[in-house]
Amino acid sequence: MSCPLCQSEHTEPFAAYPRHSLMLCSRCDFMYQTNQEQLHIQSLVSEIYNDEWIHMREKYTQSTFLDHALFNTLLLDMFTPRKGTLLEIGSGTAEFLYTAQSAGWKVTGIEPSVVSCQYAYKKYGLSLIQGIWHRDLKQELEPFDAIALWHVLEHMPHPVDLLIELREILKPDGFLFISIPNKNSFTNETLGARSPLYTEYDHLYHYSDQSLRLLLELAGYTVKSLFSRQLPNGLEQLIQANPNYDMHTFEETMSLLTKLQAQQRGHELCCVVQKTTLPHGNNEDCEGVSNP
Repeated sequence: MSCPLCQSEHTEPFAAYPRHSLMLCSRCDFMYQTNQEQLHIQSLVSEIYNDEWIHMREKYTQSTFLDHALFNTLLLDMFTPRKGTLLEIGSGTAEFLYTAQSAGWKVTGIEPSVVSCQYAYKKYGLSLIQGIWHRDLKQELEPFDAIALWHVLEHMPHPVDLLIELREILKPDGFLFISIPNKNSFTNETLGARSPLYTEYDHLYHYSDQSLRLLLELAGYTVKSLFSRQLPNGLEQLIQANPNYDMHTFEETMSLLTKLQAQQRGHELCCVVQKTTLPHGNNEDCEGVSNP
């Protein structure tokens, strides 16, 4: 089976789970599920993002704001300080949109989970577009100054198509913001095939910085910033579970955290990109690209 991203034949099985199997490409470091044709995305959304999930989100609202929404809004403002229009795909319970709106952005969100949309309206007064992204939505939306995909790309079955379609509704000087679980994270290094990032069957793809750069290149984007991020939450437990590390003090743990981020081994990858400027000013959609 050839790699769906780089078309290499240098692929091999990584692990098999009750509901899915993973393959790994040694050429581009891309990991992918093999049985995607059997998946129904809307059914997965209804199964996973239910009332129990909403209750969990409610329980961890504070950490959602402090660890993610505020950081992502800061990243947004670093690259687009003039504010403007913002689209988030996969808004979840809308904490990020709430903070971005508070910072001065005009926000639009798309979210497939019905219960999440209901929660966002009740809690934050935000009316999200309910549904999975599809190309026809482009006709209903004006160009945006910024588009955000926070922990969404790993769930999308056709990421190249998605990214190319988003080019059409991103302003020429706009930015696309992405975060994804990091395939080469310390979590995966420590837990191996047992890592929850691998066992979650709604994670269709697992990206490293190498494979993410290739994906973005194929879709016609130029990377402006790509870095890994490691939260301290749960790091001590991972250190204890990893036989290669023996940290005893808080300072040693913080030193390791810093190294993980510097070496692209943090728990997530964060990326900021713009449309690639093609020769002769031609910025039309890319054609004939590989598409997972």
